Amino acid sequence: MIRAKAILIVWTDIPADDEDDFNEWYIREHVRSRVADLPGFIHGRRFEALSGGPKYVALYEVEDISVLRSQPYLDLVAKPDPLSQRFIPKFHNVVRMVSDVIASAGDAEGGILGLQALTPIAGREAEFRNWTSQVLVPELASQRGIVAAHLWNVNARILAESVSRHMRSGDSVFEWQLAIEASSPEDIVAAHGNLLDEANLVANGAATASDLTVFRTTYRVAS
Repeated sequence: MIRAKAILIVWTDIPADDEDDFNEWYIREHVRSRVADLPGFIHGRRFEALSGGPKYVALYEVEDISVLRSQPYLDLVAKPDPLSQRFIPKFHNVVRMVSDVIASAGDAEGGILGLQALTPIAGREAEFRNWTSQVLVPELASQRGIVAAHLWNVNARILAESVSRHMRSGDSVFEWQLAIEASSPEDIVAAHGNLLDEANLVANGAATASDLTVFRTTYRVAS
């Protein structure tokens, strides 16, 4: 259950020839090196796509957005270990967000995660923010089978600081991301259909910026 004030989330594909080694490195070293060694990292989770893509998502909860501009974190980004130097250049279709948690509702973590990028309709930004945070997130969390819902907004300044030190550049980014947690993919699809149809979005100043993607949890580690 996400109760942190900020998150780091990275979507990526990886070449098939490297996939087995990549996955082993990710769960043995990469996630642990952040959660175990960096002050302020609460826990990390990893997901694999059931529909849509990119295929893999890593999600890190942190105590506060300042953790993602801290010297220990920036040093780790700027000086990657040998296996990171091997794999990180092979990431493709990468989306990376350093984001504030704007709203959360629900009392658990789901084994299934749905992600939907949203965007405000021009001139209706305040309406979009109020509806997504105060109405949409709580309503999603109340749907059958849904255990939590979250709204994240990219912190462009903090993201730029980390990107400037990263060995990989050119990642895509979503400004706003909606996350839905459940025990089954069907529940996420149903809740999404109930509340995020085009008419309801437009009526509240919102539009989709990507397709809904659905992932299963493959790994979790806590600090």
